[in-house]
Amino acid sequence: MPFGAMGEPGMASGGPPGTTEEGSRFVDRVTKEKARQVKQRLDLIFHPTSEVLRAAQLAQIFPDQKTFVDLHLRAAPETVLSEYRKLGLHIDATATDLDERTRDTMRAFLDRYFSKRAGADFPPCALPDHPQSYEVVSGGKLSELDGAVATLRGHLAAALVGLGRNVAKKELERHDDEDCGSMDGVDMHPERHTLLAVPHPVVVPGGRFNEAYYWDSYWVILGLLAVGMYTSAKGMIENFLGMLETWGFVANGIRSYYLDRSQPPLLSDMVLAYVEATADVPFVQDAYPLLKQEYAWWMRATPTDLDHLPRSTSSPPTPTPSNPVVAHRHCGARFDGHCVFVHDKEGREVCLNRYFTALTVPRAESYRKDVSKVLLLPEEMRPAVYQNIRTAAESGWDFSSRWIRPLRRPSEVAENGAPPTWRFVDLEPINIIPVDLNSMLYRYEVNLAHFADLCCSREVDPIKQQTLKAEAKHFRQAARVRREAMKEFMWDPVTHSWYDYHAKAGVRCPNITAASVVPLWAGLSQIPPPDECPDCRPPFSPDEMAAFDFIFDESGLCQPYGLAMTPPAFESGQQWDYPNVWAPLLHLFVTALTRPVDTPQPQDEAGGAENTIKYRNKGIQLGSKWLSTLKTGYAESGLFSEKYHATRKGQKGGGGEYASQPGFGWTNGAALDFIHRFGKEIVLD
Repeated sequence: MPFGAMGEPGMASGGPPGTTEEGSRFVDRVTKEKARQVKQRLDLIFHPTSEVLRAAQLAQIFPDQKTFVDLHLRAAPETVLSEYRKLGLHIDATATDLDERTRDTMRAFLDRYFSKRAGADFPPCALPDHPQSYEVVSGGKLSELDGAVATLRGHLAAALVGLGRNVAKKELERHDDEDCGSMDGVDMHPERHTLLAVPHPVVVPGGRFNEAYYWDSYWVILGLLAVGMYTSAKGMIENFLGMLETWGFVANGIRSYYLDRSQPPLLSDMVLAYVEATADVPFVQDAYPLLKQEYAWWMRATPTDLDHLPRSTSSPPTPTPSNPVVAHRHCGARFDGHCVFVHDKEGREVCLNRYFTALTVPRAESYRKDVSKVLLLPEEMRPAVYQNIRTAAESGWDFSSRWIRPLRRPSEVAENGAPPTWRFVDLEPINIIPVDLNSMLYRYEVNLAHFADLCCSREVDPIKQQTLKAEAKHFRQAARVRREAMKEFMWDPVTHSWYDYHAKAGVRCPNITAASVVPLWAGLSQIPPPDECPDCRPPFSPDEMAAFDFIFDESGLCQPYGLAMTPPAFESGQQWDYPNVWAPLLHLFVTALTRPVDTPQPQDEAGGAENTIKYRNKGIQLGSKWLSTLKTGYAESGLFSEKYHATRKGQKGGGGEYASQPGFGWTNGAALDFIHRFGKEIVLD
């Protein structure tokens, strides 16, 4: 079966109301129903409330708790649960550790009913279009690159394709020196595997992350496109479209235990990047209806009811029966699932978005860690902390001082000379309207309008043409309304930069983070193109240039070897804070700095040719510094890392819940895209 499993009560299932099988492109109705049944059976063992999962994670059999949830079962879930109950274990509700005798009992139980290792159902594979060489780069042949850049490119490409994986659908890979348990593959017994059986091979991040992840895959796909692996790139996109058609949204990753949350919504940009690289416009016609469905999931509207697009309204969308959520109001803001309704300066209620997960229990893959974080809290406070932990995971920024309270300015931190105190009880992303999420949804709206135009240009039915034209108009209006609302609530006219908005407190968050570059990538500081020329590329605006200058010169984010996630004053020990540099945010910033414009004129005060060259050079220099630290790190370790240190050349990043992982999908992909686009302009030190 192509797309795994779900069945979580209260979660989106199969798409919002209005979705019909007539629009089915990748998954049929029977497959969807089977997927839900499979998820319900898997939940007997792998749901956070499962007594088996709780005992296994508290037993601490594995150094990394993710290992347990990635194992496959050697028997049906019902059998495993029944046999566990025969053990007669009585684990205290407040326990975080088990005695040695209970641990030994659980170790023997796992040996009997679970595979010996994780990953046998998702082995390495040769990608279908793995080339013999990677010759073509932007502007010339590989031989024309600087020798060090060409060598680095070869290492990056080899590392990226080495992360290829394919689901063992019929029979598992057997190692001579170990017993993998049941040898039936994921298609044969999907109820024994948390892995969702996607139809096409994927490129995984690497290390402990042995499955495809949603937002990681955007940069992986850019890397595949940069080396001409178009079939692999398209296959990864089709995997997500199939997941979307099955569940009504794109999950955090292709595991059943990730089906409670999503990640930053970049699927429309994956499609855009692929189509721009290949001119495969017919693919847009397949993807467009499903992209509307994902957008609707974030907006809590049906994909066919365009009256529910974000706009100024006195009657916001009603929660759907498939995902009922009680709306809460704070400081004039009304929270409803992923939507937050706020009143603009004219008193109109407008919709912006937040990250949100409904579950209020520990994460399956980090169960003991989450339980330990709330151990000293009163019982009634724990669900909210769990929910905020899960919401931070949906944001991709797990974890960062960006999400903690109280709100403090860098000057207040500097006065006592201490970094912000980190407590998980202070996490509250659920109350924050993130600037990066709303920038991505703005891009989503712009992309959907563009895709509607493309579909219309290929449509011969006059009635469907009119529908597509109306949809393009509505999505452009949605983007316009979001842009105006973000400008009012999230833009600072002093720094010309963008900030998160704390909806519960009713104030703009005072601290700059790397998320502030996402609006610049999305085009929110640009001069809006005229309606008659939506694809025009305007010159740099004064706001853009002021924001660039602030980030480079005053924010504390730009460091010797990349873009730090927060200024130095906010070093917290968490991985999405200083001093870590992550490829995604760096890539988006460099992309904003180097965006093409239409025939800029030197006399144009809004950003002429000189400014275009100036910021392009700054972007390439920043990207080159980051590539230099990748080169040094690889020379020392033979590996690429998921994150790097902002001031120590070649040193991998640290902090957070786990050690920095090797691989690494989005690092390799972003770096390959830089080399593809800038070629001979890159200079390594």
